Amino acid sequence: MRTWWIEIAAVTCAARLAGVELTDNYAIFGAMGRYRNISLGAIREAEGIDDVPQKAKSFEFGVRCGKALERYLPRLDDNTALIYEAQIARSFFVSLDDMGDVPPDERKKTLTALFEAFVKRAQIRTHTAKPGYEDIGSWLECYYELQQGYLSSLPVLVEAIVSPDAGDMEKASGFLSGRDPLVKLALQKTPPDPKALSDAMTEAPCSLFGKILREVIYENH
Repeated sequence: MRTWWIEIAAVTCAARLAGVELTDNYAIFGAMGRYRNISLGAIREAEGIDDVPQKAKSFEFGVRCGKALERYLPRLDDNTALIYEAQIARSFFVSLDDMGDVPPDERKKTLTALFEAFVKRAQIRTHTAKPGYEDIGSWLECYYELQQGYLSSLPVLVEAIVSPDAGDMEKASGFLSGRDPLVKLALQKTPPDPKALSDAMTEAPCSLFGKILREVIYENH
């Protein structure tokens, strides 16, 4: 199973804790498996496009996040990837508590509709991402397969988010724990206090995600 939420959370949380300003989605691209070993080298401003260096810095930050993910999550089987993805989604992107007493089946319908809307939004944005060197037909075919693969995985992901079993939750706690000092700061809605971040960096992380954040933040300073 391909992961999405893990990469997005790693990039956005590490950037916020480290005080790194990201440009568009370039850092998220850099964190993806296919791009983690790309070295951009020296990047200069392009004629008429003055933010190329900023985009490159965002991409390189994402690459650092991706390499940290690879170090601590080298080969996830499909079931483990699903458990971790669901835990990340519950913690950072989906608030089940805000749904109150809504029955599980209705929660699943709501989340499925929300995630499908995300896919549609991403599809709309691709009008600016036309390939510069690939055959357009092959590019569209690859994009369609990618989209269909994600949509087909939504039901099982939504099920794992809304109705996880006890064993899955126990397994997920080793990956993402609210007791972890850096994870605790990442879960806050406001920028971290510098002293709190400094103190958290001196403590040993008690979860894999905390170790990933610590490594990225440490490398950025």
